[in-house]
Amino acid sequence: MRELAAAGTTVVLVEHNFGLVLEVADEIYVLANGAVVASGPPAEIASHPAVLREYLGISEDALNPVLGETLGGVEP
Repeated sequence: MRELAAAGTTVVLVEHNFGLVLEVADEIYVLANGAVVASGPPAEIASHPAVLREYLGISEDALNPVLGETLGGVEP
């Protein structure tokens, strides 16, 4: 997948493994209930409140203490 992207090919990955997506994607579109709730680079998506709420069940109040642990050490 990375070799294809490096060669200039667009790769569309449909995946629910949040850490994997943050690691390999350049641009992420997050869908919830059939609608795009967020889009942007991994650093932006990793801390987006709607993404954390929909996919990880984390409220905005709980973001700071839980974020690094929940993402398996991936920093936003």
